[in-house]
Amino acid sequence: MAALLPIISEILPMIMPSSISVTKASDVFPPTLHVAPDTTTEQQNGSPSSSVEKDKTKRPGIKVISRDAMVNKTDKMCASVLILPPKSTSTIRHNGEQDAIIYAALGSGILLSSPKDDEEPIAIAVPKPNGTKDSKAPKAEESIIQEPQPVRYPLEKGDFAFIPAWTEHQALNESDTEDAVWVVTRSGSSPVEVHLTDWGGAEVKAEQGPSSSSNFLKKTLFNI
Repeated sequence: MAALLPIISEILPMIMPSSISVTKASDVFPPTLHVAPDTTTEQQNGSPSSSVEKDKTKRPGIKVISRDAMVNKTDKMCASVLILPPKSTSTIRHNGEQDAIIYAALGSGILLSSPKDDEEPIAIAVPKPNGTKDSKAPKAEESIIQEPQPVRYPLEKGDFAFIPAWTEHQALNESDTEDAVWVVTRSGSSPVEVHLTDWGGAEVKAEQGPSSSSNFLKKTLFNI
């Protein structure tokens, strides 16, 4: 009997096909969202499909919003939407055992991945204050060590990106005025996001807080 279970699981969908599920835009995006600078990691009250995260870098505390679009419908995949307001940066994270595909639906953004393992720190010469008001006085130089930088992948509207499981990455929007919206499909029933303190850093434990919002208007995504 146990040997028949795999066969039965393959035959049942043909005999009893499942119904189509549709998630409306109004269920994914609130009518109007507004961003307020903050430094807390928050999840919207009463809405497990929505989360707002703080900026974990040295950039201003502008939040990005992640909203579930299609989850727990199958154990093979799920979809969510990542909204990056202008000048915002997501946490550094990986998706655990899940592979992910990003589709850039709106705006321009940057996908960062962890620095290359074979890249060495480099010394950069910078002017050293000479301690005098004489602008013509010769200026000495000192060296600072620049650590390996993350790899940058610019994503324009219509671009795709594949993120393998366990790959550390970060999303940022360098635009001054335009939101970036990415549709993220993962190989699991619901999204897995492990937030890190830094590249190769420890896991960040999320804390719940009061509701928050972003300046994204839901209709914008569908006027492209």
